Amino acid sequence: DDFFLQPDDLYQITIAKIKTENGQMSVDELSVKPLLGFDEFKMRFPNKRQLVQFTIPKMNFSDIALKKNKISLSEAKIVNPQFLVYTSSTVQKKEEARNKNFEVDFHGVLLKNASLKIIKPDGTHLAEAEKLNLSITDFIFNKETARQTIPVHYKDFKLSGENVFLAIHENFSFKHFSVTPNSGI
Repeated sequence: DDFFLQPDDLYQITIAKIKTENGQMSVDELSVKPLLGFDEFKMRFPNKRQLVQFTIPKMNFSDIALKKNKISLSEAKIVNPQFLVYTSSTVQKKEEARNKNFEVDFHGVLLKNASLKIIKPDGTHLAEAEKLNLSITDFIFNKETARQTIPVHYKDFKLSGENVFLAIHENFSFKHFSVTPNSGI
């Protein structure tokens, strides 16, 4: 591995290969893995709401900036990522949510052929989707946008996917879907 980081007692981050060419950075096999299982996570971190795991086999971008609580990404292509999120039954206090000062600033980001699974505390699926594709021209989330009805600003986007399952009060399944700022199927 070209890169290894263990930022805390919860996660390990690895990258198999990093290279730059013609002003583009290329990252192969980016992985963020929890160091413990979900049951142990719930016992050791009872106030945390989520345990995440993801792998990104291939990612290219022209600009990335990581500062304290801000991530900026420009002209990025992320191919075949797999996201897994375990949720706990911990309820976040409104005051804690309001005081978070996390910022996301994306310009020209393409997510291609992603898969997503979100697992409820009882082990059942809250959401699952395959072949997710997302194209974002401009996307901003910050403290100011978080206070608005729609907590993000965006210029243009297109989101599509297949085999989507959502379990919110009732179970919903979609074979295919596509959403833009002006339409949705």
